[in-house]
Amino acid sequence: MNRYGRYIKEKKYYEIKPSTISQDTDVLANQIPCYVSGFGMKEGGLFNMKWERRYFVLSDGGFQYYTSETVTTPQRTVSIDDIKGVANANGYRGKELVFQLVTKHRTFYIEVDTPSDLEKWTKEVSCCLQKREQLWSNPDIRVMKGKIYIVLASLAPERDDCTFRIITNSGETHILRSSQLMDRQKWIDAILKTQKSVNEDMGPFGVKPKVRGEWASDKTASTKESAIELRRKLSRSVGDKPEDLTNQTMEEIVEPEETNTYTKQNCWCVAAIDFGSSDSGCAFSMRSDYKLNPLNIHREPLDGKGSATRKSPTIVLMNPAGQFAAFGEMARQQYEELANDERENENEWFYFSRFKMQLYTKKGIDKDMMLQDINGREMKASDIFACCIEYIKNKVFVRAEAAVRGLTEEHIHWMITVPAIWNESARQFMREAATKAGINQELLTLVLEPEAAAVFCKYVEVEKSVTGKEANLEVFKSGSQFLVVDLGGGTVDITCNEVTETGQLQEIYHASGGPWGGNMINKRIWKLIRSIYGNALFDQCMKKYTSAQLELLKAIEEGKMKISPGTKAIFKLPFDMSENTNVTSTAGKISGGKVYINSKDISIVFESSIKQVCAHLSKVLSRDETRNVKALLLVGGYASCEMLKETIKTTFHEYDIICPFSPEMIVLKGAVIMGHESRPIIGRLARYHYGLAVPSGLRIIPKMETPHERTECDHELNFLPLICKGTPIRIGEEVAQYSFSVTSEELTDIQIGILTCEDDEAPSTIAENNCTQIGQIEAKIPALSQLKEIRIIVSCDETEFKVTAVINELGHRFSARCLFLH
Repeated sequence: MNRYGRYIKEKKYYEIKPSTISQDTDVLANQIPCYVSGFGMKEGGLFNMKWERRYFVLSDGGFQYYTSETVTTPQRTVSIDDIKGVANANGYRGKELVFQLVTKHRTFYIEVDTPSDLEKWTKEVSCCLQKREQLWSNPDIRVMKGKIYIVLASLAPERDDCTFRIITNSGETHILRSSQLMDRQKWIDAILKTQKSVNEDMGPFGVKPKVRGEWASDKTASTKESAIELRRKLSRSVGDKPEDLTNQTMEEIVEPEETNTYTKQNCWCVAAIDFGSSDSGCAFSMRSDYKLNPLNIHREPLDGKGSATRKSPTIVLMNPAGQFAAFGEMARQQYEELANDERENENEWFYFSRFKMQLYTKKGIDKDMMLQDINGREMKASDIFACCIEYIKNKVFVRAEAAVRGLTEEHIHWMITVPAIWNESARQFMREAATKAGINQELLTLVLEPEAAAVFCKYVEVEKSVTGKEANLEVFKSGSQFLVVDLGGGTVDITCNEVTETGQLQEIYHASGGPWGGNMINKRIWKLIRSIYGNALFDQCMKKYTSAQLELLKAIEEGKMKISPGTKAIFKLPFDMSENTNVTSTAGKISGGKVYINSKDISIVFESSIKQVCAHLSKVLSRDETRNVKALLLVGGYASCEMLKETIKTTFHEYDIICPFSPEMIVLKGAVIMGHESRPIIGRLARYHYGLAVPSGLRIIPKMETPHERTECDHELNFLPLICKGTPIRIGEEVAQYSFSVTSEELTDIQIGILTCEDDEAPSTIAENNCTQIGQIEAKIPALSQLKEIRIIVSCDETEFKVTAVINELGHRFSARCLFLH
């Protein structure tokens, strides 16, 4: 086998002649019971059209191909059920001895070495298809609806219900649910027993067990570590330029034994979407790249001609029918073209920008929430958010799929960033919009923006120390505390974290902030330019020239970042506004198609926002919990503003002020890294008192009381505490649980209110002031005649609450969920 492996390295696959094919007994083909196997030339996919030599196997497990006959993991597996037909394709692209294999998703073209091979392959595939038809045409009396191949499958039982998954060798995922928890275990045991009996004869994955043993040997491991170290050095020697992903295969991305499991913890790829108030971006990295260099993150431009080093404006254009038309800079350009085209009426189109902020400012968010576009026309908010997320998701997937052949959306762990100061209903709104956009809930994680920034900054400083650059490692050593100030377009998010002994982050003061982002500056500059230009004339231009409005907004957004303390501000006016060229006022003047604003007046524009940011920082830093904070990390697009940075450095000169390069990209990159790590954040602090309101039909069972001593007091008015304000919440751990007796036999739909209170002391009843219902727990229980006891268990799942309901008598778990959207 080793001799053949060296030969493979010396000769490319397409140079191997049929006569040199190994006849060793240890090769894969001699271990898998198959109908036919052998070498052939396969045409690449859409992004790789060259022909490559591969080893093909046709068996009951499906049609598979490998990079060589010694490799144990196929590059791809096609189930027999997915094959639609086979036929000769002689003459295809000028080649002879070619047959085509037509599947559900793609047609494969394969060139074999001899006419007998061609006849053998087409004959055996046809026979397999005939056997399949016979099986489907003669099912048993139970009417078979499908088949699941379990011999090479992996199992993934859920923790909190009766559900388990079967992930087949071809990548198909089947979700099965049993009636009881014990039944689920019986099924899993039966499947594992079947797999064990087959593997004892064949070895795992149809090869001898020693193959995997060789993979895990000390010698191989040390060689692998040496290769990783060498690649890491090479990566550092060429700087931070992202590695080219083109033409990677799945063998380069994942280890063979991991290719059949699709969970957040071991997905092949992590993709992050930073959906911002002003700008949005996306990036991804493969698991193999992360292991070699966590900072090797690939950014994908959202605009056709955009740069991957900067984000795109959060703008979406919908056509008159309410369908998605364009996103980002392309949406702005297309809308300008519509405005300048006399044949089109741009007012019939929907143009939305900076709409994310409404999830923070609007009270009572619901699923039917509406958004107004630039002309005051309304559309459903969930549709707009879903369209944007779907567009960004597709951009990332197309790029990743082109880089790694065989990648599917099931292989990607999706991360979407949200402000830390968002409430539960806003977070759930974002999750449901992502689901509507086609992202699998079980492969989706919401990431708090300041936490993502902190994780990335920690890696950057460690990387600097390794490469010999100046680094602020003191900020991230064990026990150190720092503030993350995420200065976005809409909100300013502030969190305080401590580095634990394990290098993970623990929140030591709850997240806080407010609507003091960069958009606040934009509105004030707009108002000032309007007064200099002349209010009436300005309004007339804005109404007459839609494109002028868009151009001026863009000029303000880009120009405000360059303003330094004590200097004038200069903004270029759109062409349609340049007719008013000689205007002078106390605040500034207009000349040569530009507006000049005096330094004093522009300082006043920034003063309100900067004062509120600094005042809140001072308030947070004055707390006892933050007395050991030594550094402030400034991230987000607004952190690039010179005026803001200089003021913070002057005001908080006793602290280390760290503002990384390209601060607008820090959250996005940090979200990618967090997707690869199992638990970078181990705990947070509760921002409010959280409690439950018990409905009629349920009676709480005191924890120290026996069933015979239950009281009949009115629990409906009680505030049952879940979490006290300021209490540490450990990620993935139980927060609280309560047991209830069901007093009504007809009660099957349970609704328990979730309440919050911002007071320092927790309320005792729900009737007290400042006690607000933010959502409810909904659970469905089976109708049983005997008295039932149910237990509600609440835990913290990443950035959201998770609920489990259990019938105490049966130990049966049933569906329960937290609903924060009405």
